[in-house]
Amino acid sequence: MLKIRHYDCPEISYMVKVLFNDYLGLEYQVEFHENASTEIILENGRSLVFPDSFFSRFNYSTSFINKKNIPEKISWTSNEFTEENRIPIIFGTDKVVVEESRIVCNVDVLASSFFMLSRWEEAAIAQTDVHDRFIADNALAVKEGFLEKPVVNQYLDFIWNMLHSLGINQLRNQRSFKIEVSHDVDVPFMLLLVPCRKVIRNIIVDMVKRRSLLSVIRNMIKVILVRTGNIKKDPFYTFDEIMDISEKNEMKSTFFFLAGGTSRKHDTGYDIAGGTIRALMSEISERGHNIGLHGSYNSFNNGEMIREEMEKLKTSMKIENIPNKNIGSRQHFLRWKTSDTFQHLENAGIIYDTSLVYADKPGFRAGTCYPFHVFNVQTRKMLNLIERPLIVMDCSLTEKRYLNLNNEKALKKALELKYECKRYGGVFALLWHNTQFANENSCNLYKEILKG
Repeated sequence: MLKIRHYDCPEISYMVKVLFNDYLGLEYQVEFHENASTEIILENGRSLVFPDSFFSRFNYSTSFINKKNIPEKISWTSNEFTEENRIPIIFGTDKVVVEESRIVCNVDVLASSFFMLSRWEEAAIAQTDVHDRFIADNALAVKEGFLEKPVVNQYLDFIWNMLHSLGINQLRNQRSFKIEVSHDVDVPFMLLLVPCRKVIRNIIVDMVKRRSLLSVIRNMIKVILVRTGNIKKDPFYTFDEIMDISEKNEMKSTFFFLAGGTSRKHDTGYDIAGGTIRALMSEISERGHNIGLHGSYNSFNNGEMIREEMEKLKTSMKIENIPNKNIGSRQHFLRWKTSDTFQHLENAGIIYDTSLVYADKPGFRAGTCYPFHVFNVQTRKMLNLIERPLIVMDCSLTEKRYLNLNNEKALKKALELKYECKRYGGVFALLWHNTQFANENSCNLYKEILKG
């Protein structure tokens, strides 16, 4: 069994647990000491030492959460222990001293990994976009060009290679690559649960655009069919197709449903307790797929709102005899605030979240393609809540307000990120809205990403 000695600091304890226990799966005992370093002592007496370059500067307090403590520039390292040509050094230096009985590594992998996983960077920078979201271009990973690399996974291999060279007699966790697909149900129907005046207006607009009476007749027939009970004729009722695709690929889809909302502009306002939505959720569950909570637009910083929406969803699921003990969530518009949102989700009894990706830039916002227990940087405590980092969202790739890529370039970008997840045995988490399957090009792109 390893012995890991480090200063008694919540942030360091958290990183030791995540890196050495949760990720590498090693057995160890912890001893606290007063030195500003973390030392891993192997069974053979050799050791790996990480001098602290960050936390001790702030007397192991939370005073580090300040914009001035975010590096303006980073350096890179490549040595005999790194798997790739170069990996980013957020804190520390590239000096690695190999001695007969120990290695002293000045790349501060603990502080650098904590920087990515905790997202304290986003608590230190006040500037936000129109949706009160952290601006991706302000992120160090974007500025320094490593957003599309899972840097924490790179650090793991780096650590393991040093331990292996020192003669560790334990095996590390072996992980298998997997794809997780999910679908935010922002708008379950185009023609159903929508005011008649809006439907008529859309038909008129379509007639003007297409200049086709035949198109209007077809649309009217579709409206009549949907509103007289044949809801599967609704253009946005793509749920059967989504589940068919997942089952063909031996996957399970997760559908995140809105269960409330106070924004008339951004929350679509369907009733989670309504019979139609409940029947849809029941059908999804009966086919073996999963239901989750899509936290409404204003819920990301409102704990009571998240709790109420969670209870509404669980109530509807209970009526339909759908298991509701392990519910996960994703925030609408990917609105998220460091520590606050995580704590609200935990308090509401949500098991996992999968909101962490930038809306306008796919990649590794948290620096990893592995799930991890989150850390509240305000209370300095690790939570039970697990973050499953989202890697790619459909509209991030193709919408004009974001990357605005054509299908060929969007596929290339998605497959590059998928490859990064695959090389580390990670999880490629892909979000594709149910409405996107009504568009043949978008549907085909989704299938190509799964296949590629």
